Amino acid sequence: MGGRRRARRLRPWVTVAGLTASALVLVGVLALLADGTGPGHQDAAAGSPSSSPSAPERPPLPHGSGEGERVVYSLSRKHVWLVKQDGGAVRDFPVWPGTLRPTLGEHTVSGRRESTTGGDGVAVKNVVFFDVSGSVAIGFSAALDGSSPRPVTGKATGGIRMRSEDSDALWDFAKEELPVVVVE
Repeated sequence: MGGRRRARRLRPWVTVAGLTASALVLVGVLALLADGTGPGHQDAAAGSPSSSPSAPERPPLPHGSGEGERVVYSLSRKHVWLVKQDGGAVRDFPVWPGTLRPTLGEHTVSGRRESTTGGDGVAVKNVVFFDVSGSVAIGFSAALDGSSPRPVTGKATGGIRMRSEDSDALWDFAKEELPVVVVE
């Protein structure tokens, strides 16, 4: 039975070291590309276009979302706009909805609470209520720990979470009785 070779087996530490080195190189390349200093990047101040991808465009205010000063919440885009009296957006930002959907149409800010515990047991701040589903209040808030938790399966939660700085802006903007327009 001559001529048959035995395959050499790599030691586990060699495999792990190779995988780790590959991962570090990949992370480094991605970090350079994200920073805009990677290969192909040209200084925008010099008037040359950059080959790095541009930031995503901010979504436009949905058509048919009312008039005047208001908060607009798009269910499908998971996005909120704070709109001035003249119709221009003061600020817009993404949100992370709970398990309950507010009804489409115009609501008003029905209550505010500086801090409380959400239906998922998370401490929240800047709660702005505007709808009710069954016996569960629906409103905007931010987790005190800065998290954007996934909705708890099987639990009815009406909290629409956002980043802390966005909740501060919403809290300052959305006084009681201000319209909140919910669109698809």
